[in-house]
Order: sequence, then structure tokens, then C-alpha cells
Amino acid sequence: MFMIQPPLAHLGWSSVWDATDWREVCPQLDYRGRPIGSEDCLFLNVFTPGIKKGNTFPVVVFVHGGNFDSGSGNLFGPQALVDQNLVVVTLNYRLGMLGFASTEDDALPGNLGLRDQLLALQWVRDNIAVFGGQPDRVTLQGQGSGAVCVLLHVVSPQSKGLFHRAMVQSGTPLSEGSLHMSVREATQSAALSLGCSSVISSHDVRDCLYNIPVHELLRTQQEGKILGDYPLKFTPRIDPDSHEPMLPTSPTALLASGNFAKVPIIIGYNRDETAVLYPELLALLRSELGDDQDYVRNILLPKFFRTALNIRDFSKETLDDVYENYFSGTNYKDHDGIIQAFVNMSTSALFVVPILETVVLLARSSPSTFVYSFSYRGDISMLDSKLGQSASRRVNLGPAHGDELLYLFQVIGSGLRPSTNLVDEMVSRRMIKMWSDFSRVGAPVPSPDREYLPWSPSSPSNITIYQLGRSLRPHFIEPQEADTVALWRSVLPQMTDNTKQVEQVALSGHTSVDPVYRTLAYSMLTVALALLVAVTVLLAILYRQTRSNSFMCGGATPETNSRSSPDNTYDIY
Repeated sequence: MFMIQPPLAHLGWSSVWDATDWREVCPQLDYRGRPIGSEDCLFLNVFTPGIKKGNTFPVVVFVHGGNFDSGSGNLFGPQALVDQNLVVVTLNYRLGMLGFASTEDDALPGNLGLRDQLLALQWVRDNIAVFGGQPDRVTLQGQGSGAVCVLLHVVSPQSKGLFHRAMVQSGTPLSEGSLHMSVREATQSAALSLGCSSVISSHDVRDCLYNIPVHELLRTQQEGKILGDYPLKFTPRIDPDSHEPMLPTSPTALLASGNFAKVPIIIGYNRDETAVLYPELLALLRSELGDDQDYVRNILLPKFFRTALNIRDFSKETLDDVYENYFSGTNYKDHDGIIQAFVNMSTSALFVVPILETVVLLARSSPSTFVYSFSYRGDISMLDSKLGQSASRRVNLGPAHGDELLYLFQVIGSGLRPSTNLVDEMVSRRMIKMWSDFSRVGAPVPSPDREYLPWSPSSPSNITIYQLGRSLRPHFIEPQEADTVALWRSVLPQMTDNTKQVEQVALSGHTSVDPVYRTLAYSMLTVALALLVAVTVLLAILYRQTRSNSFMCGGATPETNSRSSPDNTYDIY
């Protein structure tokens, strides 16, 4: 077992290496709970538009998600991005206990999954030119827990200079539970559960786990999960005690100090991230709710706080505030209504608010921070793999965690099928164009064909969120979003700590219009006012003429059309 070993670069080979087949995924449980994968799994996949002398292309390195205990780079076919003249690299890294178990000392330092990714980035730096890639134009992209990893590389001193842009989709280490504060405790608990009853020291824990079959480790790391994959137990950790630490201090502190890679960043979230928990939530309600009118307040909310948010010490007042903000209008017998309110609440707590807080920290030192919200729910969804496509379509929720990936990659998964919907294809084409433009130049710069509207970066005082949906439009945070941020700032421990280190976001409740369109709006308003004055003068002259000719006429009032700024949308039809 190589759980306790840091990754090593391959020594090379003397014959031709057959790289035409997929290699093994890292050990994990499949969707049926069966062990799959091999410990010999540290492979990466390279996709290139072509290798011709003189032709070189920007590079995208994609880090998959899966809550640190599932997934593989093999699941994401990047042909659409390759068609945009990008070299794409997907990779595997160790997961669960094999990648993140730790005694928080030299016996089992942890963060091996992060170090696997680091070695892959070093390989790209040293070798990607052979595949037509530009080692000085590398974009590091990740989704979910992969997005958490991307931001950890942004702040890690070990990853400095290995990439030049970052794309962070639906994840941040500022989210409660993304970095487990007691991996040592989880590791020791797992060791005891596996029969390591005589463990005394950290080396005893390591030596015992070393002899446990991998399939038993996989089953043990699933124990205690209550709400989907929550609570997350084996995750990256702050490791100042390690040799060449990946995270010498907390990501929040590193971001607040400005001590991180100042690379252009796209960062964002999906509208209903936790809709992916729909089957688990429905099962909970059907088995536990019964006739308990206080179930949500007294059981479901505390369960969410303890598992997903990893908060064990919370007051009744806190629960009351959250309940009143999200569930006060729901009927306890309305399962779908409760699930919708729960999805709104948990998406805010786990994704929206931590990501916006991350944006504030990033934007203080990095002027090229672009924020998006993916709001399009088409004919395809990650829920298809859990419910089946027909049942998934009946769920009245927005795009779930991972749904945006279906518009960027050919995602391989049970129950997932390519969309034949023309609107889906249009959304996909635009996202691919925006992501590709960013990978090339470090900013989503519209081409002359106006495939999408300009996308302005955010500042700490003005977060501009670009809505990616059927229409494309940027906007400032709305008042209700500001209230949501304020609520969770007072509830979440990391957010409470952040407010001591960062300035408050100036939240305004109006639509943000790009300067070009703002200028156009002002011009139209000026013309409208000039026309109004002209019409008034002409009517006055006409009135005098009619009076002088002794004609009788009814009084006419000119109809004025008050024009607001043009709707800053761009329909895909």
C-alpha cells in the first residue's frame, strides 16, 4: 500500500509507451457501493489539437471533484475544448484515506492527494511542450472539491509558478468542512474501527493502517455519512508541521495577507448546487418527517449544521434565524416545498456565501477576478445519474452541483446522455467559448461576433456576478443576496473570522450595466429628452396657430414614454 508514500516522478521507459487506453482510477466506491480502482492509479491524460512544428497551444489542467473520495480524470472528455485549440490535461489523484488520512505529524503527514496534483503540474511544466502545449500559459481548472484544490494551489507556496490562470467552479476552502480541522481525529477513529486497538503512537496508527486491505479502508471512510457525502472526514489540511508544507497556515490568512499567486481567476457557483441531494432529502423526509410539524427546525437543521457545516456548537437563536429566513412559509407536509427551501439554504451556506467571501479576499490583491452564477437548467443534469432522466426532469429545481460540466465536457457516467436540445447546445457553445478565451488571454474577452457580452472583473467593494443562463447578463448583488451574506456571516465560523480580516462588501441593489451599454442608455435618454422638448415646442406653435385661425380643438397632452436603461441581456434564440 502506498498510502504513506509521497508521489514520485516516473523514471521513464526504454520502449514505446502505449498511451491510447484509459488507465485505472484511484480506489473508491462506485455508485452501487462496490470497490473499484487500483493503487497504481497516478496517471494523467493529455489531449492535443495536433503536434506540428511551430504550432503551440495554451494548456488547461483539469482537477476533478467528488468530495475528495470519488471521481477520476477519465470521466471528462474534453474534445470541445481541444477543438478550440487548447491542450487539455486531466489527472487522477489519491482519494479518501489513501489521499488525505493524517496523524498530523511526520508519521502520516497527509495531503498526499494535493501532492499528487502538484507532481502532475510539475510534469506539465517539464513535458507539455512535446505535446504542443505552452508551459507558460497553463490554466488550472477544478470543480467541486477539485475547485477547492485549485484555490489551495493558488495559495500554496509549493505550487508557485506552475500555472498562470485559474478556473474555480463550485468550491472554495472557505466553505465549512472543505478543510477538516481534525483529520487526525478522523484517522484515529477509522483505525480503531478497523481493529487497530493497540495503537499508541502515530507510527502505530500508520503501521496498522498499512496492513489493512484497501476495500476495508473504503468502506470505513463511508461510515458516519448522514446527508449524501456529509460529513467530509478525509480532506486537505493545514500542514505547517510537514516538510515543505502545502498549507503553512489557513487559506483565509494567506488570501487576506495577499500571499498567493496573483493569477486571473474565474470563480462561481450553480444556482441550486445542493439539488444533487434531492434523492437523499426525499428519503429522509419520507422516513423521518411523519406528523412532526417541528421536524425541520428540531431535527433536519441541526443535522445539516453538524454534518455538512461541521458546526456542533450552535444556539437555538441561530436555528430560529435560519428557519425564519428559509422555511417560515413552508407546509410541513409539502416535501417538495421543504426540499426547495433546504436547497436554497444549503446552497447559500455551502457555496454562495463562502465563494463571495473568497472573491472579496482575492479581489483585494488580484484585479482580474471574474465571478459567475450558472442558472441554466436544460435537458441534462447530474441528477439524471441518480434518478434517471425522466424522473430528473420532474424535479422543479435549478442547475445542481456539477451541471455546468455537462456543457463543457463529454461527461461519462451512468444515466448521463448527450443533449439534443438546441438551446442546450447554444449554452454549451457559449460557455466553451468564454472558458477558452479566458484560457488564452486571461480574461473572457468577447470576439467581434459578440457571442457573449463583456464580463467585467469584480472589486472588493463591487462584486459583479455574470449570469450564465438562457440569457447572459452581469449584475451587482441584489438586496436579498446581501441579506443572505449578512445572515451566514454571523453563523458560519470561517465567515465570522473573515470579517475580522477583510473589509465589508459594498452591496448595492441595482443592475450592473457594462460601460458601453451605460453610455448607450445615457445617449438614448438625452435623445428622448431632446425629442420631448421638440414635440412640446411644436405643439405650442400648433396651438397658437389654431387659436389664431379660430379653430376649436380638444386639448392634447403629449404622451411621454419613460425609457429605462436597455435590458442588458443577450438571448440565445
